[in-house]
Amino acid sequence: RKPGSTSQIVLSRTTRLHGVYVFDRRLYVHICSFTPCYELHFLGSQWESPNDLSDEEHDDLRDHIRQGDCQAEQVTYWDKADIDRFLQVKCEFGCLPFGMEGGFRLTGITSVTTDDALEEVREAHLEDEC
Repeated sequence: RKPGSTSQIVLSRTTRLHGVYVFDRRLYVHICSFTPCYELHFLGSQWESPNDLSDEEHDDLRDHIRQGDCQAEQVTYWDKADIDRFLQVKCEFGCLPFGMEGGFRLTGITSVTTDDALEEVREAHLEDEC
C-alpha cells in the first residue's frame, strides 16, 4: 500500500470498523454447499474513531470509508450457522457490537415483498447516517 492510501487512512483513523448487512432469516439458499446460506445485502460501514480527530479529519475519514463501501460486494452469501452464531451477540440499532460480531432484529418493516423490504431498510439506514 502506498502512503496516504485509502486503506491506510481508514486503518489509522478508526478504532473499530464493521460492515452492516441485512438479510431475510426466512430465506436461505444452497450455493456450492450442503449447508444453507443466507443472502446478505451490504448497507454500508459503521465505525468508531478517536475523539481527537478534527472535523475535517472526520469528514475525510467518512469519505474514504464511503469510497471503500462503493467497492464492496453488494450481495454476499454466508453460512447460516455462522450468521446464527453472530446473532447470539445482541447489539442495538446504530451501535457497534461489543465484540467482533453481533446483530439485531429489525422491527417496523411495513413492506410485503423482500425487495421492497430491502429498499425500506436501505432508506432507513441512509436516514440514520445523515
